[in-house]
Amino acid sequence: MLMCLRTAAEPGVRAGYGMIKWKQEDAGFVDYGLDLLNPDFVKLAESYGCHGYRCAKASDLADLVQSCLAKDGVHVIDTPVRSLS
Repeated sequence: MLMCLRTAAEPGVRAGYGMIKWKQEDAGFVDYGLDLLNPDFVKLAESYGCHGYRCAKASDLADLVQSCLAKDGVHVIDTPVRSLS
């Protein structure tokens, strides 16, 4: 389920269930509940018992990765990227 949501929210996939949305629009139906937003990946990681981090600046990434490698456990680093669309 999470991968389906992630794929649906991927930039360039119309930020939702693109094919369904397109067919609804084409048939004249109102857009209803097809736009998705990215989850808070830090909180999502923590909800599974992992360590979650957000890295807002590329210059901080190397140090954060090194810090994660020095610790046990599963680490998720949320690194925003700019949209290509």
